[in-house]
Amino acid sequence: MTAADLFPDEPQIMCMSITPFTPDGNVDENALRAHLRRLIDAHVGVYLASPGSGEGHALTVTETRRVYEIGVEECRGKVPVCANPRESRDVDSMLEIAGIAVAAGVDAVQIYQIDGGHGFTPTTPELYAYFRDVIRETDHPVIIGCNPVAGYLASVDLLERLCREFPRIVAVNVFETPLGYVAECRDRLPDHVRLFCGQTTAVQAWLLGATGMLSAAANVVPHTTAALGRCFAAGDLKAASLAATRLQRFYSAFVHTMAGAAWEKLALKILGLPGGNGVIRRPYLFPDEQAEARMRTQLAELGVPAWETEYAAR
Repeated sequence: MTAADLFPDEPQIMCMSITPFTPDGNVDENALRAHLRRLIDAHVGVYLASPGSGEGHALTVTETRRVYEIGVEECRGKVPVCANPRESRDVDSMLEIAGIAVAAGVDAVQIYQIDGGHGFTPTTPELYAYFRDVIRETDHPVIIGCNPVAGYLASVDLLERLCREFPRIVAVNVFETPLGYVAECRDRLPDHVRLFCGQTTAVQAWLLGATGMLSAAANVVPHTTAALGRCFAAGDLKAASLAATRLQRFYSAFVHTMAGAAWEKLALKILGLPGGNGVIRRPYLFPDEQAEARMRTQLAELGVPAWETEYAAR
């Protein structure tokens, strides 16, 4: 599968999907299916079992496999469906999760940078060797994930070397990286490699050559998020500006106020949507009643339900 096959629309919005749990703590398969169908309806692609929104580090290998299987059953052939394995500190751990993702039939597997652990940062040769060894053993389309939460960014020299050595790399996720980094990636990486930016820099990054966006907010407002990409692609900058402004206000209000998937699951609970039953995996705790009341007020003041209704009708 080529990048054009996987990501034919520009810009393609990709959601780092939540993982719903039942009250007794198991993966809630029915809620996950219902949640994924909301994303499909908005034409939003999916990353499964992400370490942030999807609580990937709290999932067992068996649970991760089941999440991948359900995601493929629901999404394959409708929207791009990719695996987002949790960060690893060694090749074998990453290959274990990547292997079950490939077996489940995902379209592509994202490989994050090494989680150095204990404050360590890998050298460029170490990072190259890690990516090389994982990609060699993963006979499947691969996406490289560059996320500043790792505490460092792979050099563009390294990304260029990997992309030219391994044509199976179909995209590089430059999530919330500096715009200069995005521009240099676009200038130097092969043309077939898609670039996916973060939500706060989406419009600027698209103007610099990125072709997609990664979004946690799409768990809650998939139609609004998709509208930003659709309006930009159509050249309707006035409508794109409105969607971007709404999403920035939404993002600013909630993203940095709670850890992990807490804010997404709380918003889903308030809005009565699948996955919003108030269950999150330790060590994180679900927000208290005071936080819920505050978010309920903010969602109403922002007009979030009206946004979704408006964009879903288009």
